[in-house]
Amino acid sequence: MMKGFWIASLYMIGVLSIAACTELGEYERLAERYYEMPHADDTAADKPTTSPSWELFRSKYNEGFYEEALETFEDIPVGSGWYDDARFFRGHIFWQQGLHWKAIDEFKYIVNAPHNRYHDAAQWYLALSYIRVGLPGKAIELLKEISQNPRHPYHLKAQQLLQELDS
Repeated sequence: MMKGFWIASLYMIGVLSIAACTELGEYERLAERYYEMPHADDTAADKPTTSPSWELFRSKYNEGFYEEALETFEDIPVGSGWYDDARFFRGHIFWQQGLHWKAIDEFKYIVNAPHNRYHDAAQWYLALSYIRVGLPGKAIELLKEISQNPRHPYHLKAQQLLQELDS
């Protein structure tokens, strides 16, 4: 009895994900199948200079040292373009750690950030995150928006995923 209480409590405060409490369900497996961990580019064309803290974060992220990357994230100046970019990749770290609700927060931030180069990718990964946590309705809304835009880089994948969700 007490064990169930503690597992539920940890889940409620975001320490455990659903996957830690139960086997992966159909939606979770579907999201995992479509998920791909992106590589963090070294520099961006829209930023004339680089940031040492971004470079360190990017390096740790690309090497798979996620805890160290999260520590260096704190040194990236808030409001800089590098901060927004790092939040996108921090969402992927959270995904890898099974903290899908935190990943959702990061991807939502990027989707709502003005002029972010990861906007389209964040929409896609936000939809996958919604599926992963068992909110396919929210994912379907985003996937329909993506699939109706032939210029969106995830246009075809969104169409395919929508078909799988409908079947």
